[in-house]
Amino acid sequence: MKPEIEVRLDQALLALLGISVLVKKTWPRLRRFLRFSNSSNWPVVRATVEEATVQLWDRASTYRAEIVYSYEVDGEYYSGRYTWDSPSEEKANAVTSEHPKGLTLWVHVNPANHELSDLIP
Repeated sequence: MKPEIEVRLDQALLALLGISVLVKKTWPRLRRFLRFSNSSNWPVVRATVEEATVQLWDRASTYRAEIVYSYEVDGEYYSGRYTWDSPSEEKANAVTSEHPKGLTLWVHVNPANHELSDLIP
């Protein structure tokens, strides 16, 4: 191959790598936005925190706080999950400290699909 073609291929591969890293980092936020963009208009129901944990995530570069909660709609029980990522273990622990097991809180529930809820709209 000619050297200029090899350089272009190297640049294309680097660009693809950069795009894949960007997508990996932004996808969770974009997905959340698409799923919950209208959640502030959903009905609100009472929920109970069932579990609040922090774990090392994403190859030891991020701490993930996870809040698992349950709620009832029309006599049926559902559960939801809220995750929050931080480079700081201290900040992730602060999120779980604010949502201890047994805490009562409010969630927005999708009226068309009660399995879909949003802890923080």
